[in-house]
Formats: sequence, C-alpha cells, structure tokens
Amino acid sequence: VGDKLNLKPILDIAEDGTLKVIAKARGLNAAWRWMIGKLPETLPQENAQVFIAHAGAPEKAAELAELVRAAAPQATVELTCLSPIIGAHTGPGMMALCYMAAKACRP
Repeated sequence: VGDKLNLKPILDIAEDGTLKVIAKARGLNAAWRWMIGKLPETLPQENAQVFIAHAGAPEKAAELAELVRAAAPQATVELTCLSPIIGAHTGPGMMALCYMAAKACRP
C-alpha cells in the first residue's frame, strides 16, 4: 500500500537505539522538504557533519547534498553508498540523511 501511495517513512534513531517513524511524506520531494526544513532547528551550528547514504542513486544523493549545503552551509556533507546488508532490506533507490542532532527531531 505504501508503494502505491508513494509514502516515504521518515525515521529517527531514538536514544535507546531503536528506529522510530516520526513522519511520513507522500513522495521524495515532500520527504526532502520535511528533512531539510528540520535542519535549522536540529543541526549543530559548529562541527556539523551530515552523511547521505544511498542504494544505487548517486545522482539523487548529490541533489540532496546540494539542498543540505544550501540549508546548512556550516555543515560538512559526505556521500556514501549504503551497506549491502541494509540495502537488501530497502532495495535500490533508498537514501538516508544522517547527522548527530543538537536537539531531538520531532514532527
């Protein structure tokens, strides 16, 4: 059903190490807008590092990296491939925007 509705879950790694769905967006662009919109309030202002991992989507990952750089010029942005173990569960095209937040990211 999620595929047909083009739902993109937005996940957070909680303090206890579990993954929690904190939002859902309809479409990739909406998911990106949601995540980029949270950067100013959650990303540290100093020594901010952002990692974008992808599963076979280097062009889309580079596009997301440019959006992150525009929204958070203080951040160092790194692109990487997703590990095969996680990629086996998610499939091609999966992307992750990861950083250590200065404060919790909540909807």
